[in-house]
Amino acid sequence: YAHRTYENFQVVNFYSLNLWNSETFQYPPTDQNAYSSLIAATYSSIPGLIIMRFIAFAYTYHYLNWFSKTSIIKWHNVPKKRLAIITVLWIGAVAFYLYDYNLGFNILFLLSFLHVFLEFPLNHLTFIGIFQEIKSITGGNKPAAITTKSKKR
Repeated sequence: YAHRTYENFQVVNFYSLNLWNSETFQYPPTDQNAYSSLIAATYSSIPGLIIMRFIAFAYTYHYLNWFSKTSIIKWHNVPKKRLAIITVLWIGAVAFYLYDYNLGFNILFLLSFLHVFLEFPLNHLTFIGIFQEIKSITGGNKPAAITTKSKKR
């Protein structure tokens, strides 16, 4: 089951294994033996298993992290119409997987790619904020403090 369902992620492992050790794990493979070696390394080697575990952790953490932000996202305040649309889209995504796993994977991969791509402006603002905070901590310009106007004497 793991071989069949993880097949679309194998190339991530191939690249990662190559970065890990380019002499042992050559990518792209030059022949069928090199390809078979990459497949075996993906599912049987310590580096291959570490990479798969990391990918599983990253995806799981990313999605579970949304549930930890319920007070920020305010899922409990979502209008019923929007919640119904989200539910229908979710059922549709599951239906694509049930109909054809590869079709479902490709459609949701496109959506997840768009998700990451469309988060870039938010990430940009986050990095600016982080660097401003680091600058203020290390003695650079202090961020403007919020003060109330004092009365003239």
